[in-house]
Amino acid sequence: SSDDTLGSSTSSDDEILGALDDISQMKYGLRNWAIQFNPSLASVSGLCRTLRDIHPQCFNSLPVDGRTIMRTPREKVTLSDVHPGHYLDIGIGTQLKYIIPLLPASINSVRLLFNIDGVSVSESSYAQLWPILMSLPGELKNSVFPVGIYGGPEKPQNVGSFLRLFVDELKVLLAEGFTFNNRVISVNVIGFCCD
Repeated sequence: SSDDTLGSSTSSDDEILGALDDISQMKYGLRNWAIQFNPSLASVSGLCRTLRDIHPQCFNSLPVDGRTIMRTPREKVTLSDVHPGHYLDIGIGTQLKYIIPLLPASINSVRLLFNIDGVSVSESSYAQLWPILMSLPGELKNSVFPVGIYGGPEKPQNVGSFLRLFVDELKVLLAEGFTFNNRVISVNVIGFCCD
């Protein structure tokens, strides 16, 4: 049941929580809860505000913005021209930077599965999105992470232009691994699902 899942923790979680102060433990717990149950950022923000309002002595230092809890990056977005639309490169490494802390500390390799498929934005529009999605089926079941998104009036005309940044980064990660906290984690691809 979901109650069992919420109450369970690994020795890795226990080690991390033991090294954190109370508010850091609360943020860590809320972040893991939000990743597991996927509430909206507005819901996470509302929960944080409610905790601060109800018990300010305990939660005065708790952030009230879900983006802070989730460590959502606030960098400026740069789009690349991919005719006839635009491409946002989020990056495999960027996603791994947020995923690796959720995995057991002993992990020394990750197995990635990628999915690329187009979807119409609405029935009354020709606009399309073509996300490149990444999952870690062995480690984080039922979680999908976008690593790139194309948007335009129709599908990308040149597949090479669409996939260039993704393929370039993936080649480096496959050859060199992903460095996290001064250790190299091997990156393997188990498959691609494309339409």
